[in-house]
Amino acid sequence: MKLLEVLNRTPVILFEKPSDFQPMFSYEQCIAIANANAESGAEIYRLEGPIATLSQTRPAQAAMRATYSFSLYYKDGGIKSVDLGLCSYTGIGRLSTGTEIRDFQFSQDGKTLSCTVELNQPIYTGIGTDSMALAHEAGIYHISIDVEIGSAQAVKQ
Repeated sequence: MKLLEVLNRTPVILFEKPSDFQPMFSYEQCIAIANANAESGAEIYRLEGPIATLSQTRPAQAAMRATYSFSLYYKDGGIKSVDLGLCSYTGIGRLSTGTEIRDFQFSQDGKTLSCTVELNQPIYTGIGTDSMALAHEAGIYHISIDVEIGSAQAVKQ
């Protein structure tokens, strides 16, 4: 069974926030974090939307393209890390948890964030082991992110 088939069959449980929920960080504090990341060179892309602001970062130790991170800073406060649902091969024997993307677009109401990612080669996990499995086929993927929940869905075009 392919890894994607297993993941597609895995149930997702969503919990509603309690009515008295207060985020740990205000939007202003989140933007201060983003500004500090930008000053240090870690933040490489930012896009403001009606509900949240997207920040894409690459830690300094990831200079060899190892990892990109995506965060949503919510205007009503709070931060969520976003997993785009894809990994890409870095060329140095590792899988990356993200890839550099610069074509993000918010929907008009800000509830959906979308982008495209091109994988130039198929991506396998467990390379060189008995558990080697296809994670993603090569091709172009459309990614749609539910901004309010912070979950992403990647669909191969």
